[in-house]
Amino acid sequence: FYTRYEQYIHSPFLYSVQLNGCIQTITAIYTFNFLPKTKVDPGYYGDKGSITYPFVKENLFYQMMTMFGFIYYNNWGYSVLSGTVVGQVVEAVFVFLPFVVIRPFFPKTR
Repeated sequence: FYTRYEQYIHSPFLYSVQLNGCIQTITAIYTFNFLPKTKVDPGYYGDKGSITYPFVKENLFYQMMTMFGFIYYNNWGYSVLSGTVVGQVVEAVFVFLPFVVIRPFFPKTR
């Protein structure tokens, strides 16, 4: 990307990575019902099997943070956020209070 920066900055690849992560996590939340529902997380790999269902749900929080980071540090996204009152509230919540306001809605595995 460093040789064709102007072309790269307008590429759909930039937002598709974060958007794909959010969509995949939401799909996993609805389809991976067979995963263990235990509160104790063995980590990504453990001696008791694969990842747990709360771990998948927790991943959505971090995917949302990366998606917001992309929007916030992009010129068009920042202008949309700072141009409306709702955008300013979303900006304040995600920048200053993500672990106080948003994080309680997601399980904590570690």
